[in-house]
Amino acid sequence: MKRARRILCGVALLAPGSMAGCLLPYAYPKLEYVPGADFTPAEPDVRAFRVDVEADQIDLGENSSFELTPIALRPDGRLPGQLGVSLERGVYIAGVAVNYNVGRVHTTRVRLYRPGYQLVEIAPWGSSGPIVWAPAADWAAQEKAIDDLLRRPFVSSRAAAFAKNKGAFWGAGTKAEELPPLSSESGQAPPAFAFAASEYARVAKLAPTPEDAARLREKARLLAEHRPITEIISASTAGEAPTR
Repeated sequence: MKRARRILCGVALLAPGSMAGCLLPYAYPKLEYVPGADFTPAEPDVRAFRVDVEADQIDLGENSSFELTPIALRPDGRLPGQLGVSLERGVYIAGVAVNYNVGRVHTTRVRLYRPGYQLVEIAPWGSSGPIVWAPAADWAAQEKAIDDLLRRPFVSSRAAAFAKNKGAFWGAGTKAEELPPLSSESGQAPPAFAFAASEYARVAKLAPTPEDAARLREKARLLAEHRPITEIISASTAGEAPTR
């Protein structure tokens, strides 16, 4: 391995236009397993969602897209384990002063949502022990749990720490375009969005002010009316105002 690295570094240094350092290309299959979980009869309202993330990574930055897919629980109430298979590829740049990765990376996770509780996320190769539910203290905490369900995730923990709250779905300055891109061309909101919209509408009834209730209903409307990304691009190209 060390000999191969020295050879690649030598090639990178001799290549026209290359930076001072090593360019180490890589490609390898990646396997991830998110363990299942058992739910008791006292937890009949649990909803599970698979999160598949694909990101173009440059150093600490990630430009990612993700799919949020409902998972059907088994008749006995058990959440089945989820397997993720991907091909990681890119170039690792080892410079004199800076080392960083440029490539395409993936991950698979599971998010568990239960009305009245904080969101639970199960990481790949995580614990298969019992789920610990932390109550959502008030209506605002319940709103945040829905926000967290739709939040854009990061593959790398370093990227997540660097971006902090930049990946928040409804954070400051974010727009409806930051929703996960739709895989369906039907023009209808996917099941995960339809469910989240119904939850925003439910929490709107708990809001203490008309302004908060209206804001939550607007979130529900944006989700219910969200259009496929291809339709938004087509409307913009034709000079139409994209519908939100």
